[in-house]
Amino acid sequence: KGHLHPRELMARRETEREGVSVNPEHIALMNGSMQSVALAGQALMSAPGDLVITEDYSCSGTIASYKGTGLELVGIPVDLLEQRLNTLPVKPKFIYTLPSYQNPTGTTMSRQRRIELIDLAAQFDVPIVEDNCYGDVHFEGEKQPSLYAIKPDPRHLYIGSLSKIFAPGVRLGYLLAESPYF
Repeated sequence: KGHLHPRELMARRETEREGVSVNPEHIALMNGSMQSVALAGQALMSAPGDLVITEDYSCSGTIASYKGTGLELVGIPVDLLEQRLNTLPVKPKFIYTLPSYQNPTGTTMSRQRRIELIDLAAQFDVPIVEDNCYGDVHFEGEKQPSLYAIKPDPRHLYIGSLSKIFAPGVRLGYLLAESPYF
């Protein structure tokens, strides 16, 4: 998990930023957000070939990490997610998403799309791995809340990072997870 004091600081940061209470006991410190991405995939994976849903375009580091562990990725736009979930041959192990300032497109998912994604994941009982590593890269307009803040769910794994705003060389990330994942 890491030292308690930095976990308390990250919990307070997320509580203040997202407006939801975060328990430092549910935070594990990581070597940047990519370590969180990799560990989340490994934790949710049962066997090589397990299916993971991503956005149509996704971060090359995430793609490499998940393919390297043997996961099979299927890119699906959010507006087609329900249709595709109904037709997939197997249930996906999780949905990986970067809803704020998505890499590589830079787009931000609307609040309505975020709610649709959360509801579909619950309907199909599929965990969400939310990568909010770019959540602080905000300059103007309304800032969208994280999926975790909209509707906390114990099946939801949340990834945060200070590397994008504080100091890239510091490589400080964290994974927020509850039982049964933590």
